[in-house]
Amino acid sequence: MDIEALRVLDEKKMYADLMSLPSHWREATRIGEEAELPAELQGAQRIVWAGMGGSAIGGDLLNAVAGAELSIPFTVSRDYLLPPFVDDQTLVIAASYSGNTEETLSAVEDALERDARVLCLTTGGELLRLCRNEGIAHIIIPGGLQPRCGVIFLSVPVLIALARLGYCRWETLAPGHQETGEVLEQLVEELGAEESEALRLAELLVGRMPVIYGSVRLGSVLRRWQAQFNENAKTFAHSHVFPEMNHNEIEGWLFPREVVRHGHVIFLHDREDHPRVRQRMELTAALLAEELGSRRVSQVSSVGVSRMARVFSLVVWGDFTSYYLALLNGVDPSPVLRIERFKRRLAELSARTGTSPNGLID
Repeated sequence: MDIEALRVLDEKKMYADLMSLPSHWREATRIGEEAELPAELQGAQRIVWAGMGGSAIGGDLLNAVAGAELSIPFTVSRDYLLPPFVDDQTLVIAASYSGNTEETLSAVEDALERDARVLCLTTGGELLRLCRNEGIAHIIIPGGLQPRCGVIFLSVPVLIALARLGYCRWETLAPGHQETGEVLEQLVEELGAEESEALRLAELLVGRMPVIYGSVRLGSVLRRWQAQFNENAKTFAHSHVFPEMNHNEIEGWLFPREVVRHGHVIFLHDREDHPRVRQRMELTAALLAEELGSRRVSQVSSVGVSRMARVFSLVVWGDFTSYYLALLNGVDPSPVLRIERFKRRLAELSARTGTSPNGLID
């Protein structure tokens, strides 16, 4: 496969963004270390991350790599309104790469009405304007990327900020942070090569529906893979977790036959998978291989020692695989034309009906 010949499709140069992930890691670290963090952000009893799409997945990944180290509960909210328990003892982290995500702006208004402590993460837009006008603490990250390509900027600065605010111990996370930077350097070089394992996986996925499975510990990574296939490769994809899928979804691999026969299953593995989950995954892979054929079942394992390195290694794997699949599908991975079309129609509807993003009549 002459992948270089297909790069003409990549008009927005997403490949360059993927190859820059190690430098994103270093820059995101600096931003987190230098961010201004008011003392009133300390001492909350719970944390809620408010965001959508690529800006929400940053919270999911942060929780995946550091949730066990946090001293208080951490929840990701993808909605216009925050969970009912949010109050003045809650730290709300509102993330919107563009700064114009209407659900996130609505969530910030909700947080302010409930006297929550708020920290925003954005490149600019309406969210930055709101922060400056209302004196809300905020971290500014670099613009110019697709939000999904800014995932490191949408997670690492806040991770470091939470450590600086006393919600977790940086001494515990620092070794994993250093290792992750090294793993990113290694994987970007390997997966970005002209002939790589990610490209070979993408070749198997042409004309297929990716179904991504892994342990519940990897739930955020599975969601990331699914979203990357959706946005980059313009491909319908699905994901589910073990052991839950063995109690329902495994029975669904029969009808409709014309859909099921186009499935390609990708199992994501990690060294912390429960031994019983490993057995379940092996048995499930064997059963599905009998139905689909062995070439329709693939395995990808995390790389690294620390949880942080392992999680981000799988993220990078999914990013490159979905990028290559986009090119093989004959599309530019960057534009999200249906999303933009939907946003325009939603704005037109709001203008006609006089409704605001929070559902109220203007």
